[in-house]
Amino acid sequence: MKQFIIFGSASVLGALIDFTIVALLVTAGYAGVVAFAAAMAVSATVVYLIHEYITFQKNREAGFKSSRFIAFLANTSVIYLWRVAIFYLLVRLSVPELIAVGVSLVSSLFINFIISRTLIFKS
Repeated sequence: MKQFIIFGSASVLGALIDFTIVALLVTAGYAGVVAFAAAMAVSATVVYLIHEYITFQKNREAGFKSSRFIAFLANTSVIYLWRVAIFYLLVRLSVPELIAVGVSLVSSLFINFIISRTLIFKS
């Protein structure tokens, strides 16, 4: 449970980064695909470092592993596709864009945690 709370806190930070960047770019007229990609490039790096050194501490002794970072980036790509799909689905259903951004971010939390814990940061 403690691990999920830490994971959730890091995810909230990542979501704040994502939401801020996506909201600014979408409001400025950029496509959701571009906005989410830019945001996730920044937030994925920040969140990875938190997970590597705080959330999944058992990996601390093993040190940084490029294979784990590559797996994290692959997962981030899957999460990116999920978020963009949810965003465009909601926008197509006439949900306001900023609400669609928020829902798309929150909807990926549990999927991301399960993949991170069982595949990427497994001890």
